[in-house]
Amino acid sequence: MYVFLALCMMMKHSEKAVVQDYWNKDSLVPSPIFNRYITRDRFHLLLRCLHFENNANEVRHDRLWKVRKVFSDLRGKFRDYFVPGQNVVIDESLVLFNGRLAFKHYIPSKQHRFGLKFFVLCDCETGIVLDMILYLLAHNTSICGTVKILRKEMPVFGIGISVGKCQLCKCDNMLSVRWKDRCEVNILTTIYTGAMLDSGKVHFQTRNPMYKPDCVIDCNVNMRLVDKCDMILDGVECVRGSVKWTKMLFFHLMDVAVLNCFNMYLVKSGRKPSIRTFSASVVSQLLVKYGREGSIVLRGVQATMPHAATDILRGNENFGVHMLEYMPGTASREKDKCACILCRNTTRRSQKRRCITPFKKTWTK
Repeated sequence: MYVFLALCMMMKHSEKAVVQDYWNKDSLVPSPIFNRYITRDRFHLLLRCLHFENNANEVRHDRLWKVRKVFSDLRGKFRDYFVPGQNVVIDESLVLFNGRLAFKHYIPSKQHRFGLKFFVLCDCETGIVLDMILYLLAHNTSICGTVKILRKEMPVFGIGISVGKCQLCKCDNMLSVRWKDRCEVNILTTIYTGAMLDSGKVHFQTRNPMYKPDCVIDCNVNMRLVDKCDMILDGVECVRGSVKWTKMLFFHLMDVAVLNCFNMYLVKSGRKPSIRTFSASVVSQLLVKYGREGSIVLRGVQATMPHAATDILRGNENFGVHMLEYMPGTASREKDKCACILCRNTTRRSQKRRCITPFKKTWTK
């Protein structure tokens, strides 16, 4: 199973149109690493039978019951192995899924507009994904985020507001901030006071310092983190199109786990490799530890074939081509002959050819 997951991660490093192309013997699209560890039919069988819960244990009030165990285990690992700093950010993330699903969402601002919607909690300093939370104030957590002005229970401000101005309205421990730069921004916060601070930028015409509310400056710094995580995962994600939303969710969770391992490696080692290099290193270590290279016997090929024929039949450029091989004379056969390498090392009748001919002395050995 580790080999199966490692090869799923490897597919993004040599991306192809369909899964079958990873086992293609054509020299134009070579991927010999897949054929060394697992056959195509075996890979498809594991992918088709990938399941996480017995259907007899259905929980009617839990829409994620098919992946609840895997989902809960990974969330527990994320919480146990890292203690976040003071600043954390929560934002929505979308897992691409175009199939039929009752809780599929549409977010036009995301790269994948249709899919499974999650609220991801990230540490602002390291970028490590911590958890998915639904309600913050019940845990005595301070919040700060944008909100639409048309939502219910929002305060009513004046009719208009000039550029650079800020309006405040407070209720209990919740502060509503209305500020306008190029467009109007509305923010709810329980940690900031709405004080105007220097943003470190100057106006392009007047060259005067630009002041913004403290909550706006904080949002500009931290709220891009979840989108950055999605952007990093886009280069190494092993999610492929599927009609099963459970498989899409499982592979997305596996990508998030790889991202967390990568961020922890950056914190511990101090090095800065790319995530593609890190992912390839993880795949290599999994294959070395759990894989058995060369144990796969190709269909229609004898297991006791000569080494020279093995190289040809294992994915080199002459795979599937009938080629003559010099056969010197023996005690029972005095004449030199040539025989086809492919026909001598296959049991398939359709590939048998009458290609043994007398060997002429003018040929080059």
